[in-house]
Amino acid sequence: MLFCLADLLSPQVVAAADNAQNHIDPYDRALRNWQSKAPLNTKIMKGRSAAFGDRPWQVGLLTASIPDPLYAHFCSGTLITDQWVITVAHCVAGRQGTELIVLVGTNSLNLGGRKKQVISVVVHGAYDPRTRENDLALLFLDSPTAIFPPQFPSIEVEQRLVDDQEKIKVGGWGNTYDFGVKSLDLMETEAPLVPLQLCSEPDSHGQSLTATMLCAGYEDGRTDACDGDSGGPATVRQYGQEFLIGVKSWGDCGAPKKYGVFTRITPYVGWIRANTHSGLIRTQTEYLWPESLVAPARRFP
Repeated sequence: MLFCLADLLSPQVVAAADNAQNHIDPYDRALRNWQSKAPLNTKIMKGRSAAFGDRPWQVGLLTASIPDPLYAHFCSGTLITDQWVITVAHCVAGRQGTELIVLVGTNSLNLGGRKKQVISVVVHGAYDPRTRENDLALLFLDSPTAIFPPQFPSIEVEQRLVDDQEKIKVGGWGNTYDFGVKSLDLMETEAPLVPLQLCSEPDSHGQSLTATMLCAGYEDGRTDACDGDSGGPATVRQYGQEFLIGVKSWGDCGAPKKYGVFTRITPYVGWIRANTHSGLIRTQTEYLWPESLVAPARRFP
């Protein structure tokens, strides 16, 4: 089996497999770009404009203190209930809810939609910023949003999708902080899922990969799954349903065999449900230990 625990690879520091800029806090990078008024390339390569309403559950994460949405946007997320957003930990670890704005209900950063306040930030307790293991976080919004979120696949469905190398759809407003591109409009692209054995070969990402990650992309580095924003959803439409199979974590876009890497959803369903169905309103950033999956690594920060 692809994700058998016996095949779990030892986490190692993401280095050659990762763009060096991936280790820079996206939130801090947004602030520095705004303060310096660094020019942003507004052309997205290898993508197409998402049709209005095609990805209604995808949201943009904005820096609350930056008025220009092009500069304020730094990551993406996905509505998984009417009031909870899932994203990656490296986008929001150490941030208070008051530092964040979530833009919902629009394909454009500067037209339409609604800006939601963030009441609570919940980061996976075993998140390791060096290896990107357990790169997952939840945001609780100040008010509900009318949305039909994507479904979580079962392990069996996920396995079938990977085995068949089904194409996932990824979207974003541009991976500015990794690759210097940006768009005011939501862009999307497709790329096939890649078996973990192939993605963890020495000339690919090697031992940086663990069994809680999955890969997508093309061997020659063309249209790449890591063209979307960090934290953005990787989805597959099967059986008449939209499945959220992963959230974009890291990668080395454009290089041969350097596939986009996503945090899998299926191992964390118990953790997600435990935190989103608890009925608690958390008012500050908390680092919670996992209640399912694997033994915790270490607390961060």
